[in-house]
Amino acid sequence: MSPAIQQRCWNHADREASCRCPRCGRSFCRECVTEHEWLLLCAACLRTAAGDGAPRGGVFRRLLPAAMALAGLLLAWLVFYGVSQAFLESATRQEGRVSRRGSGGEARAGAGRVFGAAPAPDRRRPA
Repeated sequence: MSPAIQQRCWNHADREASCRCPRCGRSFCRECVTEHEWLLLCAACLRTAAGDGAPRGGVFRRLLPAAMALAGLLLAWLVFYGVSQAFLESATRQEGRVSRRGSGGEARAGAGRVFGAAPAPDRRRPA
C-alpha cells in the first residue's frame, strides 16, 4: 500500500489506525477506541455519549427523597395508631371485666393503678 492511503492513529502517530470513530470521523488504533452500544468510539466521543444517557435532575427526581420520607412517616404513624387503638380497646375490655368482679370503688382504684391514672374518688353513698 502507498503511504498516502494508510491511516495513522490520532493519538499515536507511529501506529496504524484500525477504525474510524463514527461520531467525530477521526482514525484511531485499537487501544484508543472503546465499544459503546455496538459502536467503537474514541475517548472524547465516549464521554459525550455517556453524558447523554445521564439522568437529568427533573422535579420528580428532586422530590422523590422527600416523598419517600413522608410516606415512611405516614406508614409509621399508621402502625403506631393501629397498635395504640388495639391497646386502648384491650384496656377498655379489661376495665369492664375488673368493674364487674368487685364493687365500683375497687374496680376504679385497680384500673387507676394498672393504667397509670390517679384512682377516681369513691362516690358511694354511706349505708
